[in-house]
Amino acid sequence: MHWQSLAGPLTNAGLSILGAVIGGPAGGIAVAIGREIARTLGVQTPQEVAQVIESDPQALAKLRDYERENAQELALLAQEQAHLAEI
Repeated sequence: MHWQSLAGPLTNAGLSILGAVIGGPAGGIAVAIGREIARTLGVQTPQEVAQVIESDPQALAKLRDYERENAQELALLAQEQAHLAEI
């Protein structure tokens, strides 16, 4: 499983900015944000993130807090990902 495969589950959980950033074409951005997501949840791999999102309701609350606290930076990264997708 790759970090980018978390885009759908994150978006479906209402975390659209995180989903857009991690699902974009710039793999380096996806990996960096994926690692931040994992750190926020206290896990290490994309598989563990996916499992925690599905099994722990508190995980979504933690990620919503992360998304809110980093909204400006994440919005810029999402714009960059969208721009790269157009190229």
